[in-house]
Amino acid sequence: EGPSFSGENELVFGVQVTCQGRSWPVLRSYDDFRSLDAHLHRCIFDRRFSCLPELPPPPEGARAAQMLVPLLLQYLETLSGLVDSNLNCGPVLTWMELDNHG
Repeated sequence: EGPSFSGENELVFGVQVTCQGRSWPVLRSYDDFRSLDAHLHRCIFDRRFSCLPELPPPPEGARAAQMLVPLLLQYLETLSGLVDSNLNCGPVLTWMELDNHG
């Protein structure tokens, strides 16, 4: 399922989070992704280690979704190879709707 628009006309992406055999959907805006990226690189990873690209400012116009979907898919694929059950950064856990007990 592709991105949709929130009530505030903001582009929203569905993300499937999986942890310890459980899985649940979360809805996040592109700004939420940029915030996640900032927190990841502030409290967990050095960008040289993570190899995650810094997410650029949101594009304008009707083609924004077409531009962002491949970028975010690649970002999440790379991120999923980095994270493990020892994740302990509060804002990142909140973004994924996790607590520090998994």
